[in-house]
Amino acid sequence: MAVMNGNKPDRTPVFPLLMSFSAARYGASYLEFASNGHVLAESQLKAREMFGIDVITACSDAFRVSADLGGEIIFPQDKPPHLARPLVSCEEDFKRLKRPDVSNPKDLR
Repeated sequence: MAVMNGNKPDRTPVFPLLMSFSAARYGASYLEFASNGHVLAESQLKAREMFGIDVITACSDAFRVSADLGGEIIFPQDKPPHLARPLVSCEEDFKRLKRPDVSNPKDLR
C-alpha cells in the first residue's frame, strides 16, 4: 500500500503471475479458472492467503481481447485458452475487425 500511496515500501513487493498455480491450489481446472470470474478471483485470493504475496491479478490468458474482436477461442481443460486460428493474417483482416462496445456486455464474447 505504501507504493500505491506514493511512499517508499519497506521491501520490494512480490507480484508473481500465478495462474495455473493458483487454480491448482484452489482445486479448479484451468478451464474453470479461465471461464469463471469467481473461480479466478477465489483462486488468486487463496494463493495470496497461502503464500503472502503482495499483489494478485485478474489475468487468466492472453486471448480475451482477441475473443472480444471476434476470434474463436478454444478452452482446453488444463491449459490456457488459445485462438483456433489467427484473427489477423493479412491487411484486409484489419478492416473486418469490429470494435466491441464495452458498455454493452452482450457485445463482448
